[in-house]
Amino acid sequence: MPTIVVKSAVSASVINSWNVATSQIKFDDGEVKSNTYAKLLDKDVRSCEVRPVVFSKHRKLYNDMLNNLYPYIDFYECDFNTSLYRRLEIQHITYNAGDHFTNHTDIIYGSKNNPTTAQRKISCILMLSNSSEFEGGNLIIEDKQIDLDMGDLVLFQPTYVHRVERVVKGTRRALVSWVLGPPWR
Repeated sequence: MPTIVVKSAVSASVINSWNVATSQIKFDDGEVKSNTYAKLLDKDVRSCEVRPVVFSKHRKLYNDMLNNLYPYIDFYECDFNTSLYRRLEIQHITYNAGDHFTNHTDIIYGSKNNPTTAQRKISCILMLSNSSEFEGGNLIIEDKQIDLDMGDLVLFQPTYVHRVERVVKGTRRALVSWVLGPPWR
């Protein structure tokens, strides 16, 4: 499955309303849930602010995000014959100067003792900042730089290795989400 970039997928006015709404969500500074999650708390691996947008706590905002993103997700699902649930994991991510996220994939696996009923099937990144608001912070997917400006959306397979390079100056905001579906076969 290819990486798809959709320019101006979401309008600036909608994005601004999301930035305001998510600023009220508590910053998740990390509750260690697993060894994998503990690695994400290592500031050498990942340094950023994460605000989870959870359906049960933020229904209106979650549904607004879902409704704005799903037309693009539907296209991806149909075009690449991927089975999906109409359910997302959503995070509002803020990278300030010095923040970054090293090479990683977004795939999650259940364990023998804790099997998962859903897998991440599509990774989505929606840029919430204008590119003029920060320096550095480039998104690299499979060693290719993806240039995004406010409102641009990128969809890609969660198994692709990707990173956000260190932000040198300013603030980079993005909405990161994963579309869930039945376990990979």
